Amino acid sequence: TGERRIALVKLTKQKLEDAKITLRGEREKVIKDIDAKEKAGEMGEDEKFRLKTELQKMVDECTRSLEALFEKKEKEIAE
Repeated sequence: TGERRIALVKLTKQKLEDAKITLRGEREKVIKDIDAKEKAGEMGEDEKFRLKTELQKMVDECTRSLEALFEKKEKEIAE
């Protein structure tokens, strides 16, 4: 029914937000690890910034993929 479809879309949207929150949490863990290694002298400042930039690109790509999956699933539910 229409109500069930609306509920499924809401659930799917919530799962998308949960996945984004998890992704951001993991990003923060990696950033802390990078900063700790830089402070310990295991890597240079240039490498730290390069790794952070690469990490952000990966996170952005994953976010786009998650949103694309959500849109695809939303269309499937609406049909």
